[in-house]
Amino acid sequence: MEPILKHLKELIGGALVAAFLGVLSLFYAQYIHQQDVCLKIREQEVGEAKDFKKNFDDLINQRLFRTRRLIWAHGGQDKQLEKEAIKSYRQKVYEWNEYAPKNYAQLEGYFGSTERVFVENKLASKMRHISVELRRSKIDKPTLERELNEAVRLASQFESRIQARINARNIGVLPLPQDRKRSWWDLSGKC
Repeated sequence: MEPILKHLKELIGGALVAAFLGVLSLFYAQYIHQQDVCLKIREQEVGEAKDFKKNFDDLINQRLFRTRRLIWAHGGQDKQLEKEAIKSYRQKVYEWNEYAPKNYAQLEGYFGSTERVFVENKLASKMRHISVELRRSKIDKPTLERELNEAVRLASQFESRIQARINARNIGVLPLPQDRKRSWWDLSGKC
């Protein structure tokens, strides 16, 4: 009877160890799955941030270029060229103003309030100042060129910082999974 009890204890002990290892492997598999889900969410967010950056950069650059084109055409011999420059410039200003709330919200969502404030208070402010000057009948082209060059410099700084954040995958409000230092048993479902 004693050998049977001994074998029974070994069998039960082995079953308990197997059950424990099975449960442990299930937790680990769930953790790995959650990390994959978080990574997919992060990559999707990075893709959306890249798309936003491209569209926003295009809008900034088009507005700056059309501003330069208008400065060059202002007061020139070719009145048709000046009319076309005014029309295309106004179109970009209208587009900028129409989408400003959405663009500022997305900018803050992907890259934080610091970048939104920079665009609003520095770059957009500089572009507004140039716009006001362009409405005058007599403009000081050299001064406006300097102002525009400053706006281009600000835009370039902004675009470089944003690109660096995208390259580092440092976007959005969610921290990167490796930044969280989560333990493998944390299965809260949060990324």
